[in-house]
Amino acid sequence: MQSHNFRTGLLKKKDFHNKDLWKLVHSLTPAQASFFREACAQLLGVPPSKFWGNQKIWFDLPGTNREALIYLLEALNHAPHITSMKLSKHKKAGLALGSMAKSAARGAAKAGEYIAKGVKVASKIYDVAKKVSSGIEVAKDFGIIGSDSDLAQANDMFQMVSGMAGSGFRPEPQGLRRK
Repeated sequence: MQSHNFRTGLLKKKDFHNKDLWKLVHSLTPAQASFFREACAQLLGVPPSKFWGNQKIWFDLPGTNREALIYLLEALNHAPHITSMKLSKHKKAGLALGSMAKSAARGAAKAGEYIAKGVKVASKIYDVAKKVSSGIEVAKDFGIIGSDSDLAQANDMFQMVSGMAGSGFRPEPQGLRRK
């Protein structure tokens, strides 16, 4: 979901440093603030919320002060400038937020690696599907497979969706409603 994309801005970086914390606090998106609130709540023992799809956070912060997490949870319920003011008064809460941001940035780097691997596998599958589609076309041309068979119709649909059919998928034009 786009509304849950918290890996933006500074959290997209592979290496997050404590010096980036001030800028992060002042540029928190609503999704990032929500993620950090969810992480605080889970670290305090609250079960994962339905808002985040009941997903458990992938990191643990051993030795983090419970009082600091409660303070951070409350501070993240405010606008960024208020959150910043509250964190400046409670150093341990700021350190907890920095630790969470580092873990989130590391997770973003790992997610990027998995996505890259997935794209490679998907492109290999697509290449194989194109070759199979070409083979079905040849079999259709030689009369081995009838043009009205289920296999030929599935192949036609694949070619239309993938753009191999020439003109591609073009739905009938709809009339525009003018105001």
